[in-house]
Amino acid sequence: MNNEIFWLAVAGILTINILVLVFNLLRYYSLPSIKNYLRNNPDCKTESGLKCCYCNSKSIKLWGWKSPESWLKVFICNHCGTRLYRR
Repeated sequence: MNNEIFWLAVAGILTINILVLVFNLLRYYSLPSIKNYLRNNPDCKTESGLKCCYCNSKSIKLWGWKSPESWLKVFICNHCGTRLYRR
Protein backbone atom coordinates (compact mmCIF):
# COMPACT_ATOMS: atom_id res chain seq x y z
CA MET A 1 0.00 0.00 0.00
CA ASN A 2 2.76 2.49 0.91
CA ASN A 3 4.64 1.71 -2.30
CA GLU A 4 1.52 2.45 -4.36
CA ILE A 5 0.99 5.79 -2.60
CA PHE A 6 4.63 6.73 -3.17
CA TRP A 7 4.44 6.07 -6.93
CA LEU A 8 1.08 7.81 -7.15
CA ALA A 9 2.61 10.88 -5.50
CA VAL A 10 5.63 10.77 -7.84
CA ALA A 11 3.34 10.50 -10.87
CA GLY A 12 1.24 13.41 -9.58
CA ILE A 13 4.28 15.63 -9.05
CA LEU A 14 5.66 14.80 -12.50
CA THR A 15 2.29 15.49 -14.10
CA ILE A 16 2.01 18.89 -12.41
CA ASN A 17 5.57 19.83 -13.43
CA ILE A 18 4.94 18.83 -17.04
CA LEU A 19 1.68 20.82 -17.13
CA VAL A 20 3.42 23.92 -15.74
CA LEU A 21 6.20 23.56 -18.33
CA VAL A 22 3.71 23.19 -21.19
CA PHE A 23 1.68 26.17 -19.92
CA ASN A 24 4.81 28.36 -19.76
CA LEU A 25 5.95 27.31 -23.23
CA LEU A 26 2.51 28.04 -24.66
CA ARG A 27 2.52 31.50 -23.05
CA TYR A 28 6.06 32.17 -24.32
CA TYR A 29 5.34 31.10 -27.89
CA SER A 30 2.10 33.10 -27.91
CA LEU A 31 4.26 36.24 -27.89
CA PRO A 32 5.25 37.40 -31.39
CA SER A 33 8.78 37.12 -32.68
CA ILE A 34 10.56 40.40 -33.42
CA LYS A 35 9.73 39.95 -37.11
CA ASN A 36 6.01 39.47 -36.40
CA TYR A 37 6.00 42.32 -33.85
CA LEU A 38 7.29 44.68 -36.53
CA ARG A 39 4.90 43.27 -39.13
CA ASN A 40 1.96 43.94 -36.77
CA ASN A 41 3.33 47.30 -35.54
CA PRO A 42 5.37 48.87 -38.37
CA ASP A 43 5.25 52.30 -36.69
CA CYS A 44 7.22 50.90 -33.72
CA LYS A 45 10.47 50.85 -35.68
CA THR A 46 12.47 54.02 -35.03
CA GLU A 47 15.88 55.27 -36.13
CA SER A 48 17.33 54.25 -32.77
CA GLY A 49 15.61 50.86 -32.42
CA LEU A 50 12.13 49.75 -31.42
CA LYS A 51 9.44 51.23 -29.22
CA CYS A 52 6.53 49.86 -27.23
CA CYS A 53 3.29 49.55 -29.20
CA TYR A 54 1.25 50.38 -26.08
CA CYS A 55 2.92 53.41 -24.49
CA ASN A 56 5.47 54.41 -27.20
CA SER A 57 8.40 54.15 -24.78
CA LYS A 58 11.77 53.43 -26.38
CA SER A 59 13.08 51.87 -23.17
CA ILE A 60 12.87 48.12 -23.73
CA LYS A 61 14.76 45.52 -21.71
CA LEU A 62 15.66 41.88 -22.36
CA TRP A 63 14.63 39.52 -19.56
CA GLY A 64 14.50 35.82 -18.93
CA TRP A 65 11.00 34.35 -18.94
CA LYS A 66 11.03 33.25 -15.30
CA SER A 67 14.56 34.14 -14.13
CA PRO A 68 17.70 35.84 -15.45
CA GLU A 69 19.18 32.41 -16.21
CA SER A 70 16.18 31.31 -18.29
CA TRP A 71 16.94 30.29 -21.87
CA LEU A 72 13.58 31.75 -22.91
CA LYS A 73 14.08 35.51 -23.36
CA VAL A 74 11.47 38.22 -23.79
CA PHE A 75 11.62 41.94 -24.43
CA ILE A 76 9.66 43.98 -21.89
CA CYS A 77 8.79 47.67 -21.92
CA ASN A 78 10.51 49.45 -19.02
CA HIS A 79 7.71 52.01 -18.80
CA CYS A 80 4.47 49.98 -18.83
CA GLY A 81 5.88 46.49 -18.13
CA THR A 82 4.23 44.85 -21.13
CA ARG A 83 5.85 41.74 -22.61
CA LEU A 84 6.27 42.83 -26.21
CA TYR A 85 8.00 40.05 -28.12
CA ARG A 86 10.24 37.04 -27.71
CA ARG A 87 13.75 36.37 -28.88
